[in-house]
Amino acid sequence: MTRGLRAAVLGCLLSGAVILLAGGRGWARVSYPGKARVVSGHALAGTLVPWGLVALAGVVAIAATRRWGRVPVGVALAASGAAVVTLTVRVLADLDVRAYRATRTGGAQVLTAYPVHPTVWPYLVVAAGVVLAACGVLVAVRGPRWAALGSRYDVPADRPRSDADLWAAQDRGEDPTEP
Repeated sequence: MTRGLRAAVLGCLLSGAVILLAGGRGWARVSYPGKARVVSGHALAGTLVPWGLVALAGVVAIAATRRWGRVPVGVALAASGAAVVTLTVRVLADLDVRAYRATRTGGAQVLTAYPVHPTVWPYLVVAAGVVLAACGVLVAVRGPRWAALGSRYDVPADRPRSDADLWAAQDRGEDPTEP
């Protein structure tokens, strides 16, 4: 396995795992009097699970495709990483309003009275999105030069394929199971 291929596969695995894990963790803590409330990434962003699954599916897609088939896979991974970064940055830019909506509290007085503190999880999702986008670019640019899955279990072209061909080969005294 080449270094680039290994880096792309590990990057997709790591970014997918971080996106899926961090989406369910608390992204913001609202300091209400008496008790602080923690708001999860799913409540704030909502669509992180599909992007994490796309990253994990990228591992299989990189391995299953050959040559120029990896270019669309890389483009899709890069676009997915960009979507994760864009979504998370939008959430962070509007964190106060989104956190208050998620805790079912509204009004202008609430926005100024109770502070919202972001946690480390949305920043990890941004980093995972950047890694996923970088892996996508790597796959799109360098992927066509990487080795493909072996053809060890493929049916050779010169072997009979139909039942009639198998019987005809046996009638000629050939063993159709031998290479």
